[in-house]
Amino acid sequence: MSQQQTHSTANPNARDLEKQQNAYDTKESFGSSEKERSTATNDKKIDLGVKPEDEKLLTIVLIIFIPWLAVLWHKGIDQQFIITLILSCLFWLPGVLYAYFVVFKDDFK
Repeated sequence: MSQQQTHSTANPNARDLEKQQNAYDTKESFGSSEKERSTATNDKKIDLGVKPEDEKLLTIVLIIFIPWLAVLWHKGIDQQFIITLILSCLFWLPGVLYAYFVVFKDDFK
């Protein structure tokens, strides 16, 4: 009998533990890559395939007419989106100002 066969027959639970550990490692690595993907999508805006100069104009038009949609487009669904949505529903002008600040806050630095 070979050494591998002796080891597996001597402790059949060791094989099961090894399979469980491999399955756990696979799930753990899949989960972390999924987490990285979700973080990456939250940090990046949706690409509509428009030119950068047209994108800025479209963003300004969206901020004026539908501020929450502009924030959704640039930031995704997060706390800033919820705040913009509430401000836009209650008072239109604060929603527009907040959306402008959220979308173009890098320009203020």
